[in-house]
Amino acid sequence: MKITLLAHNIEWDTDGDIDAAQSLPSKMEVELDLNVVDGCLTGIPESANTIICDQLSDATGWCVLGYKLQGYSAEADYALQMSNAPQQNETDEFHRTCEEAEEEMAAEADDYNPEAEWLAISKRARERVENRFK
Repeated sequence: MKITLLAHNIEWDTDGDIDAAQSLPSKMEVELDLNVVDGCLTGIPESANTIICDQLSDATGWCVLGYKLQGYSAEADYALQMSNAPQQNETDEFHRTCEEAEEEMAAEADDYNPEAEWLAISKRARERVENRFK
């Protein structure tokens, strides 16, 4: 029987390489065959820890110092992501609208010419004064 678990809070052995440590995942899905752990298939029981560490190392190329496990269902995770999708879409739409408004305001600011506006007002004021004294 196979079970899927979520290894999380994974601590990687990166020999102090901070960039590598930051690029590695903090959680990964692992699959554990309980028949292998019990030794039913080979007659030799294997440590669940060894199987999990091997899977994590095979996926990333780095050794594992430690991790925590929790039950995990890929189907439940997918359903949760789908249920959160409408909310995420609304958030994305809000951010797009804000970005568009910022771009529009920036374009208007680029086109704004305060000197031309001041000169136009000044010209109209001068014309009014001249028309009063005609």
